[in-house]
Amino acid sequence: MPPKEKAPPPEPDASRSVSRGDACFNHPWRQAYSKCTYCLRPFCYADLVEHNGNEYCLEDLEHVSGGVPKLKLTPSRFSYVSSFLFLANSLLIIFYLLPQMLLVLDSIGKLGPGLFLANISYIDWIVGLSGMFALLGIASSLAVISQSRAKFFFAVFVLMGTLLFFTFFLLNVPSNAQSTYLLYIVIIAFVNMIMLSLSRFGYEGKASQKKYYDQVEWPRVETF
Repeated sequence: MPPKEKAPPPEPDASRSVSRGDACFNHPWRQAYSKCTYCLRPFCYADLVEHNGNEYCLEDLEHVSGGVPKLKLTPSRFSYVSSFLFLANSLLIIFYLLPQMLLVLDSIGKLGPGLFLANISYIDWIVGLSGMFALLGIASSLAVISQSRAKFFFAVFVLMGTLLFFTFFLLNVPSNAQSTYLLYIVIIAFVNMIMLSLSRFGYEGKASQKKYYDQVEWPRVETF
């Protein structure tokens, strides 16, 4: 099938503020179609964009339109799965370590932060860091469903730290019920790493892009 021929640009009429002898500011070999309402320079049809009933050149369009609208893409289903896994892991950590966390907080209250840190034990370090990762996991469950690139990388950092810390902890404890709990956390964190990686594809999905690209009034594209 032969390609369709482009329709020629419309001829300027008497209602437009441009004379027949004016040339396009960007393309002097072209006849001007109209003048930019903002800068009053003459332009050909391809160099003008209509906005609120007036025509503007590409340089001045941002002065009157506030720029091109930002794309607001919705999180993918992988983002919500990742958010759930962050929350599930945090609750699992708190469920198993809550008695130890309460003992650590009680010791801090009795001894004071300075004296407690001076006499802190290996177990206290483990419990304290576990509680920290639990709180960071709750924050990451909210961050991962936002459109912020910085919050996404924050969630990645927390997940990598959680995976490395509890994997190290798992490899250095005897085989008992505690190691089973640690294994659950490591498995959930590993699956979450996959979900978090897949979630980035949802932010740039073609369907989401097309939905918001259609809302933007793009310039006319012609051969220059």
